[in-house]
Amino acid sequence: MKNRKLLTALLLVLCLALSACGSAGKSAAGGNKANGESFDAPQASAAPSEMPAPMPERDGMLAEEFSGNTAGGAYYDNTKLIRTAELSLQSTDFDAAVEALNALVTAQKGYFESSNFSYGGYSSSGNRWGEFTVRVPKESFDPFLTAVGEVAHVVRRNTGIQDVGEEYYDAELRLQTLNTKHERLLALLEKAEIMEDIIALESALSDVEYQIQQYKSTLTRYDALIDFSTIYIDLQEVVRVSDTPTEADPLTARMGAAFTRGWHGFCDGLADFAVWCAYHFMDLLIFLAVAAAAILVLVRLLRRRRNRRLPAGVSRPDREELRDKTK
Repeated sequence: MKNRKLLTALLLVLCLALSACGSAGKSAAGGNKANGESFDAPQASAAPSEMPAPMPERDGMLAEEFSGNTAGGAYYDNTKLIRTAELSLQSTDFDAAVEALNALVTAQKGYFESSNFSYGGYSSSGNRWGEFTVRVPKESFDPFLTAVGEVAHVVRRNTGIQDVGEEYYDAELRLQTLNTKHERLLALLEKAEIMEDIIALESALSDVEYQIQQYKSTLTRYDALIDFSTIYIDLQEVVRVSDTPTEADPLTARMGAAFTRGWHGFCDGLADFAVWCAYHFMDLLIFLAVAAAAILVLVRLLRRRRNRRLPAGVSRPDREELRDKTK
């Protein structure tokens, strides 16, 4: 009995000793981790295996380029810019200017989307003008605007840039979603056996295909506007180009230019009137003949009225004397 009690006491002491050793080991391990000596990385702080790829085009964009300064044809793959320009040109030689414009468009690998001409009029210079819509590659946009000054005198120039990147990428994302939906509907249609399910799936496929075509058309239109810039040109034939001085020029230069333009305007007005008279020569002759006949008839009617007021039996000389007195 005593041996059993002694054995039980020894087992209890051994268990207490093992428990104390286990607690010490845990506290030591915790201290090692706190001191940074543990080589097992905690799961919560583990770095992700795949990080999103950076966008060097946007992140590395220069400040001047980000602000819209694309001089020199610097474009990025992830930018979607639609560039347009409006030009007003004047030339004293209309035919030569049109030929030079055709050569410039060909040299810049562009094309004429539309052209409209007007020939002749009542003005002394003929007042010929042309309206053109030119499309050039986006790399040729700035060189074209630089070289157009050699074609004719540039009176007005207006450029614009529209960033459609957000709309473009949104359309791309929607198109990808619709393509995925289209594939899933096709897979369901292959497995469908009930006629009602087949009809419903075919109707859904028709709607999805229509939306896919719409987004494809939108992306195609954006690509055409982005890859080829649009330039609207108004070319006018004039007797002399208008080079108006600015406020920075001296007062004498501004006054001289004003008098010169006023005199030229007066002379051009007289010339235009002469040309108009030449165009309507026969109409003017008929008008003058009718006016002269009307005046003669009116004069005769007035004379008859005066003669009726004189008394009867008076001789002609006396009539004239009385008529002179009655005036």
